Amino acid sequence: MRLSALLRHQKSTVNVVDLGLISYGAALKEQQKFVDLVKANKSETHSLNFILALEHKPVYTVGIRSKGYTKEEEERLKGLGAEFHRTSRGGLITFHGPGQLVLYPICDVRRVSTRQLGVRNFVDKLEQTIIDSASEGFGIQNIVGCGIEGVSTTSLSRETNRTVTVAEARPVLLNHFAKNFECLLDSSSSNHYCFPHSKLSSAVSNS
Repeated sequence: MRLSALLRHQKSTVNVVDLGLISYGAALKEQQKFVDLVKANKSETHSLNFILALEHKPVYTVGIRSKGYTKEEEERLKGLGAEFHRTSRGGLITFHGPGQLVLYPICDVRRVSTRQLGVRNFVDKLEQTIIDSASEGFGIQNIVGCGIEGVSTTSLSRETNRTVTVAEARPVLLNHFAKNFECLLDSSSSNHYCFPHSKLSSAVSNS
């Protein structure tokens, strides 16, 4: 068996990076830095993987299906005190703000799990991570994928009838990520991956 095949059966390490409360534009720049870092460190036997954990300052984003969002609507939403960004992602309009946990996985899809994944498998595991976090972590059932027209959105606080903070939700979500991707989470490498405005989270470590 080749060395690369043997290494795929070992658990990879995903570094958890805490960006705190940050604007959408600044977070996008941080993501690109880590994308470049992952690309620069890919080899047949080695890769770097990250999760950026953060809260956004108030922002509306729309994806490529942005036909219904005119310049007038954009200005109206900005007038409410939020940023507005047109993006290249799929889906319709989305709001993010303080008190809402956002995790951006920036990973080598081939080596983030013990099994080599394709993009579809990677997305499926992300969706399962959210479903498991809601059901096993907070007792919420009947979760469906977001971005489906005619399906309403909700929150952990609404479904549990109590306040669920980001600090409470984050370790639940990260631990289910580690379980679904069969990986380790590491928050101890702050000196190795240090960009301005970035700090590695000390909230969760399975290393």
